[in-house]
Amino acid sequence: MSRAGAVPRPAPNRVSGPRIPGSTTPPLIVSAYTAAIADLPAGGGIELPFGEELRPFDEERITRRGPGRFGVVITSIPDTVHRAVVDPRFGLASHDREGRAHAVSRVRAIRDAVSRLVDDAGRQVVLAVQVHTAPRRWSGYFDAGALIRSVAELASWDWNGAVLAIEHCDSPTDPRHAVKGFAPLRDELVALGRVVGGGGCRVGASINWGRSAVEGRSVATPVEHIELARTSGLLVGVTFSGTSAVPTASGDAWDDGHPPPAPPPTGRFDRLEPRSLLTPTAVRAALAAIGGARPVFIGVKVSAPAGSDTDDRIAVVTQSVAVIDESAAAAVARTCEDFCSR
Repeated sequence: MSRAGAVPRPAPNRVSGPRIPGSTTPPLIVSAYTAAIADLPAGGGIELPFGEELRPFDEERITRRGPGRFGVVITSIPDTVHRAVVDPRFGLASHDREGRAHAVSRVRAIRDAVSRLVDDAGRQVVLAVQVHTAPRRWSGYFDAGALIRSVAELASWDWNGAVLAIEHCDSPTDPRHAVKGFAPLRDELVALGRVVGGGGCRVGASINWGRSAVEGRSVATPVEHIELARTSGLLVGVTFSGTSAVPTASGDAWDDGHPPPAPPPTGRFDRLEPRSLLTPTAVRAALAAIGGARPVFIGVKVSAPAGSDTDDRIAVVTQSVAVIDESAAAAVARTCEDFCSR
């Protein structure tokens, strides 16, 4: 139920993603599992988590939608993190034969789910599948060569038109600062670059703003990662998820707890996180770093504080989307001003 006297909430973008300077307009993908909302405000689509499998409710919700631009991005992160904690050998970048084979089999299960969704929906409903490069770097099992072999195998499969993306997670050199602690971005880009043009599916890297900021303990790191993926010709997605240098309702300092962005100084945003490092300025810098790349999607992954009701959860998502949209509009305007002043 809506709160009496609540601050008006901006309407979400219901068709596509933010306009990027010098690029096309990719669909806006909202993370459904972190928002925990049954019927999110419709953007360009939703991100779905893959655990043991896709939830039957999620599959039914996707396949009953009619034709349109709505699409799905599937992420393996819940499954990967759980299994990497249980078994340190597990991962696409594991030199342990059983650990790597297990990780490949989990991605094969996602591929089968993609085929099922496409068949049931009767159209190419899955835009991308995001996989992750466990094991942790200091586990004793991480091996860049194993990652190359895994990516080559995965890229040879039929993904029914979906892009196979490695979503980069934090990869700090000091394990005390790690949340995920998976492969370095450069190793991921090398593995992806080996299969580009090889006749398989389209592959690429996606950058999660918050996870890159956690890695470098800096708002500059996400921009550096976006630029590195772009200049490698491999940037296929950017997800806006926050972090903070101090504790928030979403988690500890420098945690991957998906706090929403910081509000702009307009007074219209009452459900965001003032301590978030994902400010409108940071969003504009990240969008500018995309440059002329053509990402498959732009994502928004935010969490509401524990105990939030449905209205508050929807408001967190809606207002976060509005911040991304407004920041993108400002970035486009600045690009136009710079061009016209030359």
